[in-house]
Amino acid sequence: MSYVNLKVMSATSKVVEALKARGFFVEEVNGAIAFTKASARGDQAQVSQILNRLGIPFMVMSDCSVEILVNKLPVSIFNKIFNFGGAPFRVRFEERHATWRYFTSKRYGMRVDALDLEYNMARFVKAANLAGIKTFSGCNGHSKNSPRFQLSGAFYGAWFKVIQQKYMSDLKLNYTWKVVYQGFTQAELRATDNLEWNQSLIHQDTLKMAEVLEKYAVEIRKMKKLTFSKHHLESRKLVQNGQYELLESWMYDQAVKTK
Repeated sequence: MSYVNLKVMSATSKVVEALKARGFFVEEVNGAIAFTKASARGDQAQVSQILNRLGIPFMVMSDCSVEILVNKLPVSIFNKIFNFGGAPFRVRFEERHATWRYFTSKRYGMRVDALDLEYNMARFVKAANLAGIKTFSGCNGHSKNSPRFQLSGAFYGAWFKVIQQKYMSDLKLNYTWKVVYQGFTQAELRATDNLEWNQSLIHQDTLKMAEVLEKYAVEIRKMKKLTFSKHHLESRKLVQNGQYELLESWMYDQAVKTK
């Protein structure tokens, strides 16, 4: 989003674009802020919290959309909304979340409130879950460590690798993002470059990947359902033996066959 574009936008459009960057699934409909079906249960209350704290006049409509009651807002409001709140999200991970049965039976991921996630990681977490890739949380590394996302076990990790190959191979990113089978959930998407971590560049990357996931979410969910409708003993053996590269290749081959 360029400064010039923000400068000419209406107050509602500025707020909508800022909320999207912050991880909310919203859109502008008839001059108001509407929440899409993918929104989490607490999203409307959190948006009201943001607007109240920043002193932006608004009204909640009968259809639960939000109307901004001023025509103009300064460009600076974008960063104020985008950087609002955010705290480490406690991962509610259980062993069953990493099983093959769980992976094959779940169409969607999980719904997480945007303000429960760090500001520049929220949209990716929510977009990945929308595409059926269960993602618990994201940590931006606080400019000291590698930024990462916690995926729900090895099967989701390998599946995301397939998504990268099929949908993100042409993305120009600032860092190299790889699936590693480590961490609390035993599967992370991690920026692996040994460089100085820049929070703005990290957000650019997560936003680009999130936009792809949102665009192809329906197709990705359908592909997963068609590809892995059966119980495959082979895939479970690969995880048990720690043969993750073979698992990634096997999943990719299966997905290509279903196309």
